[in-house]
Amino acid sequence: MGGKDGMGDERTERQTDRQKGPRIVWEYLYIHAYRDFILRNSSTIFKDAVVLDVGCGTGILSMFAAKAGARKVYAIDASEIAYKAERNVKENGLEKVVKVVKGKLEELEEGIIEEKVDVIISEWMGYFLLLVHVPSFIYKESPVERMIRS
Repeated sequence: MGGKDGMGDERTERQTDRQKGPRIVWEYLYIHAYRDFILRNSSTIFKDAVVLDVGCGTGILSMFAAKAGARKVYAIDASEIAYKAERNVKENGLEKVVKVVKGKLEELEEGIIEEKVDVIISEWMGYFLLLVHVPSFIYKESPVERMIRS
């Protein structure tokens, strides 16, 4: 049952739970910040836009963009979590707007993303998109992109 005192496993579980606490609070805060930004800018940035979510994870940002009025959202993730994103999108009734693609963005073949995108979103916690090459057939610079970059 664990260490010599029989409490090893329980102690480890308590420590792990304490470590999760701050992470859960942080995730709650930043997910709500993303949501608030996307929904508050629905009419100026996301309405009728084609959105690319790079490293979509569970698809939360993609779904926010869809709810903000995006015409189409391409949610891309290279890991198995793309399947979870696909289930989340379907469970929320957004499969007509959000297309989940499992694969690396830089390795996608032309035609998988059917049109050039207006807005790129990504959860910045990973590589800050520094290691991602966005193929030119995917991205067009639009007035919205110029506005966000400025």
